[in-house]
Amino acid sequence: LNGIVSEYPQQEMPDSPENGSGIERTRGVLTLVRETSKIAFDSRREVGTQLDQAKRSRQLLQIERNQIGGQRSESAELSFGIVATEEKETEFKVSYFVNESSWRSNYHAYFDSEARKLRILHDAIVQQRSPESWSEVDLVLTTANLDFRTAPPQQYSQFVDLAQPHPMEEHVVVVGSRLPAAEVATNIAPSDSIVERIRKGLELSPPRVFDFSSEYRTALAQSVPNDYSEHGIVGLGTYEFDDIDITTTVVPRHSDIGYLSARFLYAESSPLPSGNVKCFVDGSFIGEVIIETIHPNEDVVIPMGVDRSIRVAMENQGDVKGDKGLFRNRKVQETHFLVTVENRRSSSAKIEVLDYYPVARHEDIKVEIHREATPPTESDIDNKPGRISWTKELKPGEVWDIRQRYSVSYPSDSVISLTGR
Repeated sequence: LNGIVSEYPQQEMPDSPENGSGIERTRGVLTLVRETSKIAFDSRREVGTQLDQAKRSRQLLQIERNQIGGQRSESAELSFGIVATEEKETEFKVSYFVNESSWRSNYHAYFDSEARKLRILHDAIVQQRSPESWSEVDLVLTTANLDFRTAPPQQYSQFVDLAQPHPMEEHVVVVGSRLPAAEVATNIAPSDSIVERIRKGLELSPPRVFDFSSEYRTALAQSVPNDYSEHGIVGLGTYEFDDIDITTTVVPRHSDIGYLSARFLYAESSPLPSGNVKCFVDGSFIGEVIIETIHPNEDVVIPMGVDRSIRVAMENQGDVKGDKGLFRNRKVQETHFLVTVENRRSSSAKIEVLDYYPVARHEDIKVEIHREATPPTESDIDNKPGRISWTKELKPGEVWDIRQRYSVSYPSDSVISLTGR
């Protein structure tokens, strides 16, 4: 507004007392708005600063409260009546829900590479923020979701009728949606429904729930304070597996390191909830992984970290670009490298080497596998085109050479693009 008054319009205005007074009044109003806005912004800034200070003070008070036990002044009153035909002593047990408590599984996996044995210890971490501290309680951990309803919802009848027109605006009701009468003749596509629009517009992550219900009881009474801390519970279960299938996986294009994994059949009757697993190989801690829920009779693979007993070397045999052979009107890109794997264990080792062949998506692009290339053990792994693997059981001290060689040709006046997935 200030700019409009001072710079526009540019044409000459008749010089009169009325015009001059009008402009002065407008400038006075603008000055008042500008000064008032400055006061408002300054006040807002001051209030924001005070709010930030209050939030920091609140956080410090919460930390102080948690350190002294997190006591909160909450109470409940329970009343009930008793009718008895004779005098008798009895005992009452009261059960109630506490929403401010949670738990998660925590595992320790101990792997013996020589004996090929795996031992998994199932523990738990409990956190509770209820109004009372638990002291020497019999703790029962369950995977049941108490928020789920126990009975299916009722299915009611659906009636469609012509609604009475509104005196001011004519509408019609179509399966719960209110649309103008002029649009009734147009069929509503499924994507136009309210539910579909919500699903398209919002990326909602489903709540984390377990698809089974199991209970784990602690052998000894537990004390869990209500101070926001995490309390470890040990001894929910111990599982031992013999004759573990161990594999060292190598991806030479990405790294010259082999990664050990343990594969076994989980034949227990109760599932294992998802959680963190601290992995130990031959007594040494090698890292932590996250596992999903393990169900009975499921084939399980647990990563066990870097395999230091396997040596991997990759040597580039030369990438050739340009014209090649009799096809002078085509460009050729050749990939040629040698992978050497050596087993330095005192026992045999199963090695898996992963790589790929390019997959042409145009008829003018040709991919040719050289006859010197080592044939893969498996192709199109996990239904992914071009993904290949070489697998072999290496004896102690054995060295394995894998040669990868292929070429990609395309018209010389074209440019190719490479995409991975």
